[in-house]
Amino acid sequence: MRGTSPLGLTCVALGIAAAFVVLHLCGLRDYTVVFAGASPGGGPATLLEVAGGVSYVVLFLSLVTITPILLLASGLFVGLQLLLPAKGGTNDQAG
Repeated sequence: MRGTSPLGLTCVALGIAAAFVVLHLCGLRDYTVVFAGASPGGGPATLLEVAGGVSYVVLFLSLVTITPILLLASGLFVGLQLLLPAKGGTNDQAG
């Protein structure tokens, strides 16, 4: 993929984590009860409650599945860049 870098992968992982932390601090964990057919307020679930619960679950699942993959890929990317020489570099041979 063109333009992919270890820093970019790490930034995406940190963005997912930051978004999840914001939703968690806003209290959207309570809205996940809409998946059980209930409502946090006791009455019928509103569209905002459903959207809050779905967004919390999607970001939670992204945090526990996609974020570790991105961080591992970033680490492997850096490791391979250190181990493998870059193509088109300068010629170190004298002569």
